[in-house]
Amino acid sequence: MTENKPEGNDMSHEGNFSEVVIDIETYQDITDQQIEAMSKEIQAPKNWKDPAKIEKYIEDKKTELIGKAALSPRTGKVVCVGLGIRIRNESEWRFETYEGIDEGLILKQADTRLQELNAVKIITFNGKHFDIPFLLARQMKANQPTEFKLPTGYDKRHVDLFELLGRDGSLGAWSAAILGKPHNQDGSDVAAMVEAGQWDELTAYCLDDVRHTAELYERLELVAGP
Repeated sequence: MTENKPEGNDMSHEGNFSEVVIDIETYQDITDQQIEAMSKEIQAPKNWKDPAKIEKYIEDKKTELIGKAALSPRTGKVVCVGLGIRIRNESEWRFETYEGIDEGLILKQADTRLQELNAVKIITFNGKHFDIPFLLARQMKANQPTEFKLPTGYDKRHVDLFELLGRDGSLGAWSAAILGKPHNQDGSDVAAMVEAGQWDELTAYCLDDVRHTAELYERLELVAGP
């Protein structure tokens, strides 16, 4: 696992309150037993009679299920945590990531970092429904104590832009609409990056999401205040 060096100026003011954008990337962490249990629920249309066609249908559906495994903390794990950091009363964002195949180490380092930063505001895009619950569930699985308590439920520390914008549209759609910046990332690329060991590409992918979220938050501040 590698830790990206912070982008921007030095972090000598880390003792101050910080606002932090969080985005995660995930990869499948599914057992053979889970695959078998899920496969039992796959049924071809009842009017199909061709065994070869039925077998292919079941195999295709199984592949599809495995492909979606990364979207649930029951069958997926965190392979990258991206942070966008802005010290209170400063305008510049700094960016860093924690990534690799050792999820326990990623979670521990990201948790320690958030505590060091004294994060008083967490900013996400769909973080209330994906990033934060996913992190919490995987922390539970890791069964290790945490220093920073992630915001859960209704918590004024957490600004979820997806929720504020009406739960309509992807980060890419809002980036194009508000920022005029097309954002053509596709989450299906993450698995290929992990399997190929392309960690630089994965961190760039994750940080692109973090930057877009930070810029959307800045626009929100213009109209709604900090």
